[in-house]
Amino acid sequence: HCVKGVCSGVKKDCDDASPCTADSCDGSSGACLHSASAGKPSCDDGDACTAGDVCAGVTCSGVAKSCDDGVTCTVDACDAASGACTHATTTGNVCSNQAQCSSAFSNEANLIGRWRFDECNANDSGPMAHHGKVVGGVTCVAGKHGKALSLDGKSGYVQVPHVATLNPAGGAITYGGWFRLLATGKYVILMAVDKSFQLGYNGNDLMTALELEPAPTWTWKTGGKLPIGAWVHVAIVHDGQLVRHYINGNVVHTYPAVGKVKSATQCALGLGARGLGCGVPGGFPRADIDELFVLGRALSALEIRALRDDHWDGG
Repeated sequence: HCVKGVCSGVKKDCDDASPCTADSCDGSSGACLHSASAGKPSCDDGDACTAGDVCAGVTCSGVAKSCDDGVTCTVDACDAASGACTHATTTGNVCSNQAQCSSAFSNEANLIGRWRFDECNANDSGPMAHHGKVVGGVTCVAGKHGKALSLDGKSGYVQVPHVATLNPAGGAITYGGWFRLLATGKYVILMAVDKSFQLGYNGNDLMTALELEPAPTWTWKTGGKLPIGAWVHVAIVHDGQLVRHYINGNVVHTYPAVGKVKSATQCALGLGARGLGCGVPGGFPRADIDELFVLGRALSALEIRALRDDHWDGG
């Protein structure tokens, strides 16, 4: 409007209340313009579950708040309204620390045996109490976790006497543990129940053999390289269809094997030998062994990695 012969008006308000924009009005069109503010000024994106909000161009954004409490027995989340972390308890997850929750493995019905060697003997710490006997050239050494047994490659091994409960009742199986090879060898045995399941190495190639029902087969399969002089976590999984070789939590070899693992009738479990209870002992490794286990079910990849990363929890 005119004031004393001069045309004037009220300045148009283009402020969008965002610290991320420099606001102005286009003198020609009258349109509001909102360009990015200089630098990266702080702002509030309105999300209580983000922190460190800054302007990125004309948008305010922040970094998602971490609510991970490191406990796999909880489901972690952020409350959108308050920004508070929540940790709901759950069951069935693999525990990552023995101080956090009870074991997903050591107390389960499918645990056939677990030999920790922390007392420098071959007692089974699982509920089945399949205790073994140390035989020949075996010494107690520092292990991957606690103590381990060192086998001399000539006469040293552990024998777990045959009982029916050593057999995987459902036909599926997971077995392995921590091994430190001190020398290569030819068809060397780390774990074996003859004509049921075996784990060993040839040179330093990981090899396995399983006899399956209803059509018995017994063929060595190799896949994966084992280091010499370093601890390595090995797990062998058979789910009724496939055998998977895991080294340090990663699948390195898979082969088809349809059927159930055959139950042994008299053969003992050898940790570092074959032919126990139903043949001539042999295949002695020059190696250290620790935390060996046999489970009567096929573990998932997540569970295998939990064993590799976190030790066994509980018993």
